[in-house]
Amino acid sequence: MAIPDYKNQIQAELNNISPILFKIGLEMEKKQPHISGERAVLSQKSLVLFCAEKSTGNRVVVKCSGHEDGMREIRREKIMRDHLATAKYSTDRPALPKETFFGERDNYIFLATEYVDQERVFVKHDLQQQFFMALNAFERQEAFHATTYEHLSSIKKIAEIITPELYSEKFGNFIKNANANYQNSETLSTLMQAKNLFDQNLNMVRTYSYYLIHEDLVPHNFRIRNSHIHMLDCASLQYGNKYESWARFINYMVIHSPELEKKLLQYIKNSRGEREYLCLRVMRAFKVAQLINYHASLISKVEGNFLQLTKIRLDFWTKVLSKILADEKISSEEHENYTRQRDALRSNEEKERQQEFAVA
Repeated sequence: MAIPDYKNQIQAELNNISPILFKIGLEMEKKQPHISGERAVLSQKSLVLFCAEKSTGNRVVVKCSGHEDGMREIRREKIMRDHLATAKYSTDRPALPKETFFGERDNYIFLATEYVDQERVFVKHDLQQQFFMALNAFERQEAFHATTYEHLSSIKKIAEIITPELYSEKFGNFIKNANANYQNSETLSTLMQAKNLFDQNLNMVRTYSYYLIHEDLVPHNFRIRNSHIHMLDCASLQYGNKYESWARFINYMVIHSPELEKKLLQYIKNSRGEREYLCLRVMRAFKVAQLINYHASLISKVEGNFLQLTKIRLDFWTKVLSKILADEKISSEEHENYTRQRDALRSNEEKERQQEFAVA
């Protein structure tokens, strides 16, 4: 099967969107990092664009789509933004960029928010600053805890609630789909062991459920202003196990800040105890399984260096998952070997895009 021409598809969509943006007072910038590099493969249902307001010159970030799935996601993001501003059972509020426009025009939907300028990417801050900024973001999410039937009933109308049973079902689907796209016995065996660990601790997962979580809380989905993490992707907000956000974030730091990974794990173990540490560990296994499923889904969609890089990532995350099961960390040699191979295979476009949120 031929690989789609992603760049031409995106350009055709931009040709449609540009005059609509102009009518609502926005002008696209020439450089668009979020639809280049590896993101080109992921930009078929919705686009993330840098624009300038014609009236003020202020920079904004625009999410837009004319695709049914993309439009649904943007509407969900709007609903979650409104929910966080009005929820009565929490006096705290996560930090979000200000909304500047929301609406539908000519069969497209648009959500524009202020561009949050940041002096330094997250991992350029010193370790202590990274730790406290992350902890603050997690604790602000944990303030949104649906503790009553009334809370849950109101939330069901606007957001997905991930029960322990649904987590287990999703875990099984990750394994099924990953194996269908990437037939690797070691990966399958490791995923099955991880699923068994998760299911054995289902009641513990239930204990820490019904919290607001961001399923993809990593630096490309937030920016730093005044030492606070401002979340960018509200469509990824839902209610589930409170350690899902922690798990995704810590798994990202396996590559980008191993010292922060270590510090956060020690904090949970020392300050919250072995039971919550185990909950974090099983949620980390869940999030690695999700990541493996994601990379496996790309196998048939990419080619050349990107395909080779995808397979290297699958091997790496299989290794990380085995370490989580053993409650161990990957070695510095394994880390260096992976990043060296990754950097050799990344396109120049992707390396440039990464500078928006990462050092490596």
